Amino acid sequence: MPTWSVHLLDDLAEAVAAMEQGEVLALDLDPRHPRVLLRTRQPGLGDAEVGQRAVYRRWLGASGEEAIQEDELHAIVAQAGAWLGGTTAASLLQRVGAGYRCTRHWTGDELGEWTSDAWAAADAIFMGVVGAMEAIDAARSAPTS
Repeated sequence: MPTWSVHLLDDLAEAVAAMEQGEVLALDLDPRHPRVLLRTRQPGLGDAEVGQRAVYRRWLGASGEEAIQEDELHAIVAQAGAWLGGTTAASLLQRVGAGYRCTRHWTGDELGEWTSDAWAAADAIFMGVVGAMEAIDAARSAPTS
């Protein structure tokens, strides 16, 4: 089974600027090229890869939320990256890979087929990243003594 790679935001200042313009953090799982991508994307745009289930995408926020600062985004990305690099995420990614198949049609379209276990593992990865991100919020809002 191939090893999954994790790609996080490259330029935090650029990501903050994109989010100020309405982009939102998204988590993509692409089993065709075993990789996890955490990046900003324009919400609501149609994407054939997602529509045809070749890529699993979940949004990690909503536009119009309070502006995020670069230091906060750095902490969130670091926490999410640490979770994605852990053994739980690795095990879940292996389940995704084991239960995913992609068919390429003569038109060039790719159609992804997910077993229920692979889709559940993808959902669990999303929830793990959300939990890691929420830990940052909880730490920042905890009362100091």
